[in-house]
Amino acid sequence: MNRKTLLAFVVVVLSLATAPSRAVQTTSKPALANAPVSIPFELVARHIVLQVRINDSRPLSFVFDTGDKVAIIDLDRAKELGLKL
Repeated sequence: MNRKTLLAFVVVVLSLATAPSRAVQTTSKPALANAPVSIPFELVARHIVLQVRINDSRPLSFVFDTGDKVAIIDLDRAKELGLKL
């Protein structure tokens, strides 16, 4: 997968994952479905690295890996974040 295709995929996935539910529309303005979204990231050794927060944590660096079937997080970090193990 080339870099442009991967970046487009990342943008779509993250915008869908972070988009608020539109089941109830509270304003009369039309939704901006085609509005551009900018997601800051770093490219480190050909890996996309994103700054994210989990349960109001401090910013943490995560590698966006489209080729893996599971997510991996350090056990001590998972405990620190209060994640269910």
